[in-house]
Amino acid sequence: MVRSAGDSLTSASPAGQMASPGFWVVEHGAAAVSDSVPALRLFSFLAGVVLVLAGLVYARRHLQYWAAKLAFVGVLAFSPSLIRYSAELKQYGVEATVVMLLLLAVAERRRLGRTRLTIIALGALVFSIPALVLVPLLGLGWFAEETRRRRSPGAAARYLL
Repeated sequence: MVRSAGDSLTSASPAGQMASPGFWVVEHGAAAVSDSVPALRLFSFLAGVVLVLAGLVYARRHLQYWAAKLAFVGVLAFSPSLIRYSAELKQYGVEATVVMLLLLAVAERRRLGRTRLTIIALGALVFSIPALVLVPLLGLGWFAEETRRRRSPGAAARYLL
């Protein structure tokens, strides 16, 4: 099931799927410790737990109505696809977790600050292929917001850099 690290980072998995470098590193780390199926699936399971917890934090802080909070967390916790991805050695559950953490980071950007947001963005790029599109788009959105708030693209650029 697990091939060499070099093969995993530069080519598709045996099932023909590409995964992020961070996912392959964690997979190979788990395989080095134990080749048991539960050990290999542990990272995906933990990503699913983090997804639900991050969704709960987001809902409590940023959704106004209790029904919206319940629906949001309920969809994350009871989605058949997300449950399946948390039980398999697949990168999709990790991708969903990264997107949820990016959503939470954007919502909490003033509290987190630039340094923490940069660390979160870099972590997202390591563990998520869709983050290659999402992170630059979120950065452009943040730049647009700061430009509007500071009424000057130059001032916004100085603040963000």
